[in-house]
Amino acid sequence: MKNLILTQLLLLITCLSTFGQTYSSIIDDIEITAFIHNQAKGKYNQKINNWKLEEVYQPDSVLKKLGSWKTLTPSEKRNYSFNYGEAPLLADFLTRADFEFIKEQISGLKVKEWQTVKEFQKTKNSEHNKDEYYIYSVPLFSKDRNYALMKTELYCGNLCGWSCVELFKKIENGQWENKGCFSKKVYY
Repeated sequence: MKNLILTQLLLLITCLSTFGQTYSSIIDDIEITAFIHNQAKGKYNQKINNWKLEEVYQPDSVLKKLGSWKTLTPSEKRNYSFNYGEAPLLADFLTRADFEFIKEQISGLKVKEWQTVKEFQKTKNSEHNKDEYYIYSVPLFSKDRNYALMKTELYCGNLCGWSCVELFKKIENGQWENKGCFSKKVYY
């Protein structure tokens, strides 16, 4: 009888921890929401910015073709560069194991709207349109949790906005440093 009760209790605990995850089956909600609260810039939309696998995960054949930063053509640099400075490719920061872990995270994403992240106040800068807002993706973490990718979009009115995949590196005291914006798009 004790074994039956113990088995049922273990089953219940396992199910609760499995089904308790809101956003991802791989990364804890606490880690995701802490990252979003740390990086949020202003008012955000409840919609979650969806990830497409090809935005961050490239097969070896593509990475080999790209080679090093110095051998890329200007066109290739535009397509695969960061926009803040001249940080080269995601592959210069992330390992093959990181890309595989990111691939698992993308396939483990569950929802399309934020459910446990509180709404942020509108941007207080008077230069900005009062109706502007951000849309954030669920962050994707490197295997060692020292890097994170987040897709951010800003809508600032009719035909105005930008989007990019931002790369963050964990620094002292658990803070995150923005290392650049990969594949930036501007709308006007």
